[in-house]
Amino acid sequence: MAADSPYRAWFQKLEQLTDDEVKSAVVTPTDVAKVVVEILEAKRPRLRYLVGTRGRFLINLRRYLPGEIFDRFWIREMTRRVTGTKA
Repeated sequence: MAADSPYRAWFQKLEQLTDDEVKSAVVTPTDVAKVVVEILEAKRPRLRYLVGTRGRFLINLRRYLPGEIFDRFWIREMTRRVTGTKA
């Protein structure tokens, strides 16, 4: 992103929030190992597997909410986190 972009600070804050979310995830090596064992024992393994409740929550939210509602929720939540205010 260009140094003079009006969105640079916003982008950097969002990037930092994303990094913090990844670091604070409550997924242990044991959780990952259990899923790996599940994959190895599956007769027909799926293309993707989720590990941890946070990922499951977001995927299920995306699956069951209409796209426009999910997008509004996600934009509002990210705006709130970046600016520290309600969108």
